[in-house]
Amino acid sequence: MNALLFLVVTFCLAQGEAASILESLSHADNVVDYISTAYETIYHMEEDEYIPGNILFTDSNSLKTTDGNTTTVIAGNAAVKGYIEGIGEESRFAALTGFVQISPNEVIVADAVNHCLRLVDRSTGETQPFVGTCGKEGNADGATAQFNMPWSIIKDNQVPDHLLVIDRINGLVRSVLVNDRLVSTYASVMDKPKNLVQLDNGDLIITSDHAVSSLDYSLHNLTLLAGTNETYGSDDGDFSSTRFFHPAAVIKLSDSKLMIADKANGKLRVMDLKTRQTTTFCTGMPAKCDFYDPRSLLLDGDELLVGEQGKIIRIDRDLTGKKQLVLIAEYDVECSSISDAMSQSSLQSVSNNNYRQIEEICQTDCKRPTGAEPLISCRAKTLTIKWPTDVEFKGDIPADIQKKLSERLSAKGSMLQIFLMHRIPPVVYPRLNKDGAYAIVGTMNIGPDVY
Repeated sequence: MNALLFLVVTFCLAQGEAASILESLSHADNVVDYISTAYETIYHMEEDEYIPGNILFTDSNSLKTTDGNTTTVIAGNAAVKGYIEGIGEESRFAALTGFVQISPNEVIVADAVNHCLRLVDRSTGETQPFVGTCGKEGNADGATAQFNMPWSIIKDNQVPDHLLVIDRINGLVRSVLVNDRLVSTYASVMDKPKNLVQLDNGDLIITSDHAVSSLDYSLHNLTLLAGTNETYGSDDGDFSSTRFFHPAAVIKLSDSKLMIADKANGKLRVMDLKTRQTTTFCTGMPAKCDFYDPRSLLLDGDELLVGEQGKIIRIDRDLTGKKQLVLIAEYDVECSSISDAMSQSSLQSVSNNNYRQIEEICQTDCKRPTGAEPLISCRAKTLTIKWPTDVEFKGDIPADIQKKLSERLSAKGSMLQIFLMHRIPPVVYPRLNKDGAYAIVGTMNIGPDVY
């Protein structure tokens, strides 16, 4: 049982457009506050169509816009909930959990606790009821429709002039014909659905208490993708073993990759619909994997914005094409044997200690970045440990470093052994490659770097 060790550029999460986005974002050198709000909850964000370059977002009971420096209240008061139709800050809402811009001048908001959709005129700041009976919950279609906590809204990409709305407590997806202000029931889904996004073929991805499901657009068949509403957790891996803890926003990175704001876990999760695998998204060196109560997400050009409790975090891509060297070892291990907390803690400690061997392999050519931690994953009986180094470059690995590290990895790769308490024997060495060598040298293009 000896060694396969890879010298590569920092790990790649996916392929194609989604891969470029994820890889570049996952290597942010630092993550910065975009704005901090005086109050609490950033339920939803979109690019502002009325003021190009701004971000339109809801802050608890108010609708606001910001350029990252200056924030302007459009309607409502974040700290005061109620029901008042008015102009600007005179109006009152009770939890603006979603919105959609039907034109640059008009925003339809989901006023969840008031149980209705309302229209905000951007040019005047005036609000008015749109559909539903404000102040009264119910379940009725037509021109006198009733909702019970309308939660999130999207434009139906298959039918012009139609919106799709999560009716949370009723467990429904409702359809709204905008021009006629008519509501119909599109599909009965699950208990307490929350947020939704639509794929190019029209199918809906819906988050609920602890699960993510798919709704077939034509047949309205609901399929559980990952998680279960009966059990919460934070496990990655195959969809069948994935667990969430109150997932909130879901956005589309591509038609086969989704990002989920896993609110109560404080994580961002990536779901690959092709491989049916879930991974936890981390950014930065040292890695930032934890976010404070994330509820909303927006992929805005070169930025990923994360709506945390009381602020919006920006992860910004720098189009410099930087790469970073990482040493990667693979081990033959049953993933189930290291899934408990004690084994994970022990493995993290052993991997950190192995940085001493990494330094011997690097000598003066590379070293451990300040605060960097090994990245550990296990899939299909293969444990993978990745040790970041401080070497950054563009293009190919510098030839002199490639030659020296290749020689050292082939000669000393077996030093990166690990110790597993529950295994007999407990010492596990890295895997040999098919040529009987301890190492190969390669590169993976991670796309633009981030700052």
